[in-house]
Amino acid sequence: MKQPLVAPLTALAAGIWAARFATITLSETLFSVSLLAALALAALRLRVCGAGFAACLSGFFLAGALLASLPRPGDPLDDPALITKVLDREQADLRDPIRLRGWVREPPVDLGDSDRFVLEVESIFRDTPVRGGVRVTVNRFADAPPLRLDYGQGVEFLARLRLLRNFQNPGSFDFVGYQNRRGVFASATVRAGVPILAPDAHGLEGHIVGGSALGGPVVGSPVVGGYGGSRWESVVWRARLWARERFAWIETCCPSRDGRGPTTGQRDGAAEQTRSAPAAGILRAMLLGERESLDRQTTTDFQRTGAYHVLVISGLHIGLLAFVLLRVLRLLWVPRGLAAALTVVLLAFYALLVGAGTPVLRAAWMLAAYLVTTLVYRQRRALNVIAATAFFFLVADPDLLFDAGFQLSFLAVALIAGVAVPLLDTTTEPLRMALRDIWNTDRDLHCVPVVAGHRVAIRTWLEPLAVLTGLRRTWISFPVTAGMRGLVWAAEMAVVSLIIQAGLALPLVFHFQRFSGSGVSANLAIVPLLFVAVPVGLAALLTAWAPLAQIALWAAGAISAVVEWHASHLPLEIRVPPPPVWLAVCFGLSLVLVVFSLAAGASTPGSSGAPPSGAVRRGQLLAAAVSVALLFLLVWHPFPPDLTAGRMELSILDVGQGDSLFVAFPGGQTMIVDGGGQPDFRDPGDPPTRRQPIDIGELVVSPYLWSRSVKRLDVVAVTHADEDHLGGIPALLRNFDVGELWLGEATFAAEYGGIVNLARARGTSLRRIHEGQSEALGGAQIEILGPSLPPAERRNDQSLVLRLRFGQQNFLLTGDIEQGREDSLAASGRLSPSSFLKVAHHGSRSSSQPEFLRRVRPLFAIISAGPDNFYGHPHPAVIQRLVEARATVLRTDEEGLISVATDGRRLFVDTFRRRSLRGAPAGELAVASGR
Repeated sequence: MKQPLVAPLTALAAGIWAARFATITLSETLFSVSLLAALALAALRLRVCGAGFAACLSGFFLAGALLASLPRPGDPLDDPALITKVLDREQADLRDPIRLRGWVREPPVDLGDSDRFVLEVESIFRDTPVRGGVRVTVNRFADAPPLRLDYGQGVEFLARLRLLRNFQNPGSFDFVGYQNRRGVFASATVRAGVPILAPDAHGLEGHIVGGSALGGPVVGSPVVGGYGGSRWESVVWRARLWARERFAWIETCCPSRDGRGPTTGQRDGAAEQTRSAPAAGILRAMLLGERESLDRQTTTDFQRTGAYHVLVISGLHIGLLAFVLLRVLRLLWVPRGLAAALTVVLLAFYALLVGAGTPVLRAAWMLAAYLVTTLVYRQRRALNVIAATAFFFLVADPDLLFDAGFQLSFLAVALIAGVAVPLLDTTTEPLRMALRDIWNTDRDLHCVPVVAGHRVAIRTWLEPLAVLTGLRRTWISFPVTAGMRGLVWAAEMAVVSLIIQAGLALPLVFHFQRFSGSGVSANLAIVPLLFVAVPVGLAALLTAWAPLAQIALWAAGAISAVVEWHASHLPLEIRVPPPPVWLAVCFGLSLVLVVFSLAAGASTPGSSGAPPSGAVRRGQLLAAAVSVALLFLLVWHPFPPDLTAGRMELSILDVGQGDSLFVAFPGGQTMIVDGGGQPDFRDPGDPPTRRQPIDIGELVVSPYLWSRSVKRLDVVAVTHADEDHLGGIPALLRNFDVGELWLGEATFAAEYGGIVNLARARGTSLRRIHEGQSEALGGAQIEILGPSLPPAERRNDQSLVLRLRFGQQNFLLTGDIEQGREDSLAASGRLSPSSFLKVAHHGSRSSSQPEFLRRVRPLFAIISAGPDNFYGHPHPAVIQRLVEARATVLRTDEEGLISVATDGRRLFVDTFRRRSLRGAPAGELAVASGR
């Protein structure tokens, strides 16, 4: 068996996956393994190899299931001193500043108008001992310098503490789990001017970020001198800070010259403008793995073109550096074994320099294992090395199997080794080998027949050219063979890129709902530039030679230009809902069949460099055809949305301090009212910042819709132009096929101009909505109760007010209207009892007045508000009014997603929190309405 570890790895991974559905105990595993061992021994004695092989694989399957079922030793979440548990036990009021004391685990990163670092907390309040990481954001005044703290340095300060929280909707990213795996369990914000006290080491006694000193150095740190952490990590962080400072020198002495127009503008619609991504920021990401200096549009462009791997230091960068190092060392006549050992050492140092993140470590381990085999084996099996490395990581941490980075990195190299290389071995590789020393006829005797045939054919074509021109044969052959090598390389790069794009479609669609078809052509230009930018950029960091820095910056700028052009002129990105489980399993198995069929062709005697036999070729074509068909099904996603026919459903999404509502009508039509958003409170004169509000439409609302297999929205309605309602709309217009965009009659050109242009560019119809209109949609009736004509003076009172009617049930959606508009609606006599009320303005005191509630008489009142929000929503007085109106109050900050459905007579209410509670009864809460 050429790849002995591939099958055990597959069995181990299958066991880890199965443990998600049924756990297994140690005693059960030992009993089962004993039976399997007896079966394997019996098969060995009877020489029934198939049964013994199956028994061994079953043992690996059980081992994987056991590893995934066992509790993790030393799990920090079980520590009673964890900061989240201590805060819960102390019942701290997180609205007040809390004193934090600890040491710096990750030094600050400059974000423009603030700094961010990770603090390992040792105590809170005055002397309450705790542990755990806190991500601290320190705001600073416009003229204040960046914060400078060293790794391990003890600090003490006052900050507003927040516990980490996920958006509680199906399909949402597990941000809490991601941060917990990094050892971060809370976040904190320090106001500008609040002093940060540090020990007297490095001259930082009483170091202040604005304001004035509160006293002397911090006391009580557990390490001498007020320091914590390990000395080894301190050395690594000093090297990283040195690299940051050296890179700052590159930015200063070699300013970027992209020369591609202004740095702002919109990508979509008639107002589209060109923009320029700073080459220095891209080079910093490629060399140091720090992407804080990249704006959202640059990151989106790299994602849309399938080139985001360029910005993430992983297998591509490690492999590229290994290739360059080996070449250089071999040119210096360093023995092969010593060159491999030196390359491993240098790559290990580089991995530590860039932070030793999990993708870097995986790539370094794989490459180290591959290079070490040169010292003991004559032949290296790439798939076997990949399987061995993946096996090691899964045994150490079984949860990695479900990590997107783990899946992408290992699947990418497995596709190269198991699909691309065998395919190229029988297609382009014979031609590439034939181009070596073309006039040496003795070399023909040592080539396989197909290569020798290519060499004879090429010489037959070149010989007349030499005779006709009278030039030396080498002069004739060099440009021809060089050009052919370039074409062969481009073809191989296209094939490899195409195979990776197709093979990674499943994890990309499953985790990111994204498939890009422009990655093939983009990578053809990007990879050669990467071979320049990364090695030359690292050489510039080490030597501080300006010409090298300029070359690296030019290459990074060229990469940016390629990505920008593809994003603008070749937008082949498709946003796709996650596939059904059966399709994902079938597509994965089809890739395995492709690998085995190619391996069968490669193992045919005498087939090295020769095309496989007819039967093998037919098997390969069949496996490839099945994979292509399943890939088409995966990207097309012809599956209907997850909706209940004959019901009208209203789901209020948890979007923090904002509004976004999803409506599914009985006939299957869909509607979004508002897209959520996060306002930016900075003044126009504030200094530039790299902190940007997250795109709620892209990261929260869209994943929820995709989790329901929704690809089309018949209507997107915007109640008014506040950012917490409007901010997510552009992402929805880009990600979904939208039939109509509803806007109020009151037009705010500055706020609505962008989405109007984007809607027109996407072919979405625009409708101006005002009170008195009515619309039938999907078996239900939509009545427009606002905005009024002429429009109200206050922006909130210009909100769209919608009443949805289906059968005996009414749903009233009020946007952000306040008391003035509520009073006018109550006086108009158009209000009627409604089973469901979306409480206006997130529960603000200025809304939900008693007279309005008396007219509406809601059974359920839903409040969309963020936890511990700055505005104090919902106000206690509003809660009291709703209780007095005998309404059941549900809040998204407590319940997460809230869904209300009706068949026209009964109401069915469910929440995300209720679904997530262990032991909660299945199904929905049915409420019979007496109206």
